Amino acid sequence: MAAANARAAQVTALDRRGAERLDLAVWSRIRTAGRPDQALRICNTSPEGIMAMTPAPVSDGDRVQIELPTIGWHDAKIVWSLGDRIGAAFLRPIDPDTYDRFMAFHR
Repeated sequence: MAAANARAAQVTALDRRGAERLDLAVWSRIRTAGRPDQALRICNTSPEGIMAMTPAPVSDGDRVQIELPTIGWHDAKIVWSLGDRIGAAFLRPIDPDTYDRFMAFHR
């Protein structure tokens, strides 16, 4: 239990956001090197990254691709993982116009 609490505190410290995140619930997919695509449920997002739930076996620092509905596949880096929850930072932020169209479709 102490280890889980310590990891949760570490995730909280890592989950710093440069931009406001917006809550949503969108099913998508995550792609990791050498493995089949896995389901991904995006829980919140910003132009700079996402928090999501996935059964995909990922570790902090992994490079992945995340499918963003209406946008397509986007390269990202896993910043933190805790159980089936992950935080991922996009390697290239989504431009504002594309992000606005994505959010308008999912509101």
